Amino acid sequence: MSKEFQEGERCLFLRVKVRIVCKQCGETYILRGNKEHGIIQTGFKQCLCSSVSGFEIEERA
Repeated sequence: MSKEFQEGERCLFLRVKVRIVCKQCGETYILRGNKEHGIIQTGFKQCLCSSVSGFEIEERA
């Protein structure tokens, strides 16, 4: 057994759909990511307009 997980613990993460909108150019992305401890990880790095910050992110059903 891995050191990361102790006996009786479970790895809890959810696959969620996320909508990302660039506030600079308006480009929209629909991605899937992992939600763990309230934080969503998608691997998204930057928009086509080279913006790396200033995104509106919303979790989709």
